[in-house]
Amino acid sequence: MSIKNFWIYYNSVHIASDFCVDEFGWHNSDPEYAFQEKRINYIIQFVVKGKCLLTVWEGANKKEYEVKEGEAFVMFAGTQHRYVSDFKEGCARYWLSISGKRAEEALFRCGITPAQVVYSGFDSAELAKRFHKFYKCIRSEGDISFSLLSNASALLDTVMKVCSKASKFQENAVSERELLVTAVMHYIENNLGEKLNIKDIAYKFGYERSYLYRIFLEEKGYSLQRYILVCRINRARFLLVETDKPVHEIVHEVGYESYASFSRVFIRETGLTPSNYRKYSSYR
Repeated sequence: MSIKNFWIYYNSVHIASDFCVDEFGWHNSDPEYAFQEKRINYIIQFVVKGKCLLTVWEGANKKEYEVKEGEAFVMFAGTQHRYVSDFKEGCARYWLSISGKRAEEALFRCGITPAQVVYSGFDSAELAKRFHKFYKCIRSEGDISFSLLSNASALLDTVMKVCSKASKFQENAVSERELLVTAVMHYIENNLGEKLNIKDIAYKFGYERSYLYRIFLEEKGYSLQRYILVCRINRARFLLVETDKPVHEIVHEVGYESYASFSRVFIRETGLTPSNYRKYSSYR
């Protein structure tokens, strides 16, 4: 992919404290381009063309690495580093920056540790496809928070396949499928009042409807439609018991267009009408 020489996205909205996509981008830098920084988060830089000289400071000491096409370098939070593009070829890079209390855990599960800085074996064409999805995501309208998590999960799955050579990392590795299903579940839980169509959800996360439907069923043991229905009914049960909201408001808040359709499903799932469920629950 060659969209332009530089693009970057800064995420100003952290939807989760445990894992967040902070930033990602692309830079086809000129020869001898230099950049120095000390991050408070974690960053993976993928070199897909040319090479660069990386300097990493460990206290008063420093180490230098030549990073070339097909390799990536990873900086843990608090690490001071500087990279300089090759004086003849320049250097083209993609990067992803993450933060949160599970960010370091995610890197460890990929086989990445502070003991190693440079990792080899990445396919430039596959990375281009992954970051093209990121680029399409940020150019779309509406809330992209969950698409960011999905794309980051897919990219980390690619990293895991390259870096996790030792079985001790493979044993605890989280697959792309698991991460995608978890992101989809969070999206549904936070958008119960919206029209939740499986095809639209799949498109939002960058997958075909049939693929998302199949892996959700395989991972969870029940269908995506069933999960949406159960989430809506459970949310309605909570609102009926814990709030004084009128039933007709709850109906729309959990994504139903009419009381009749909601009541039919609610009775089937709980054995009670919404009004009776509220009434009997108040006696407990």
